[in-house]
Amino acid sequence: MLDEKATSSRVSTAAVLQRSSRVVVLSDSSAEKSPISTTGAVGTTAGGLGRGPPGMNPEIYLFLQLNSRTATVRDRLELKHMSTAMDTLDRLDARSDVGTVTLKVGNLDSQIRYYTEGVGLDVIAQAGPSAVLGRNGAPTMILEHAPALRHAPDGAAGLFHTAILFSSRADLAAAVQRVAAWSAGRFLGASDHLVSEAFYFDDPEGNGVELYFDRPRETWRWDGDRVAMDTVFLDPRRYLQLHLADPAIPRGEAKVGHVHLKVGDVATAREFYAGVVGFDVTATIGNSAVFFSVGGYHHHLAANTWNSRGATGREPSLGLGEIDLTVSDEEAVGALRERLTSSSVPWYDDGRTLTFEDPWNNALRITAG
Repeated sequence: MLDEKATSSRVSTAAVLQRSSRVVVLSDSSAEKSPISTTGAVGTTAGGLGRGPPGMNPEIYLFLQLNSRTATVRDRLELKHMSTAMDTLDRLDARSDVGTVTLKVGNLDSQIRYYTEGVGLDVIAQAGPSAVLGRNGAPTMILEHAPALRHAPDGAAGLFHTAILFSSRADLAAAVQRVAAWSAGRFLGASDHLVSEAFYFDDPEGNGVELYFDRPRETWRWDGDRVAMDTVFLDPRRYLQLHLADPAIPRGEAKVGHVHLKVGDVATAREFYAGVVGFDVTATIGNSAVFFSVGGYHHHLAANTWNSRGATGREPSLGLGEIDLTVSDEEAVGALRERLTSSSVPWYDDGRTLTFEDPWNNALRITAG
């Protein structure tokens, strides 16, 4: 809420200042602008600019200062620079990316066979109840044996699918052919999304899997900060005829391109992942789905309510364990930690990773790349 001391200032322009989940409305006034009237000690920067009274949101103070007729040109330039820096700290940096996805599985051997013999990943490491899978030495997913857990009930929040991105259409076609022949899995369909070509499956334990290839970025169409995506039928047989190489052994990069979650409501997901975590919103489907990214990608994360509207926090179950996100450096980790703290989101930092949960208890781990 706007501090009462701040409201004693008169601002002639109606504005909304939004940061994370906080919205402050500054109302119209026809009165002439006057200097900010505050009491109490005011912190200063090296350049002598005030940071505002104790307890007052510094972002609001900056906004009011920028609209004060008493601000000098030098003040305005410095304040704009400070405000830009705050905007940067409110967002994930453009070099952030999805790392590995951890799945809690009931049958470790069966799941390893599906993702290696089917999808075409390699076992990079295996120790006791867990296995790290990937391609060319780069981890893609972690399978953790959790025989005491059970499947989540229908309608629960959790994983919608893990989307594995292939570096070529030939590699994608090879993976699709192999997975389609895997009797324990289930083929769900294929779609041309304008930005990508995608095939959908369930693994033997019912975890959603998307296998896809990105079309060149220069062919993506944007309307401002929204990317054009669609769901157009893609003929699997025709796709394999055009792109399947001989021998059909995928060998290029295969990484997690994005993760799609089942959530209870889209508004809360948007407030959390855009407003707190710092993703950009790139697309929405009514009030049933929202897509997030950084750096101009179509989406690194998505959330929908198609099978989970009204879902509350997850109980421990098979399926999604954690989603790993990498950010550019420790400064980016620290900025996210501050955003979580200011929004009262609990977190744990072991010195290597920052871990927290979304409103449905989906866990995310942040590491500096």
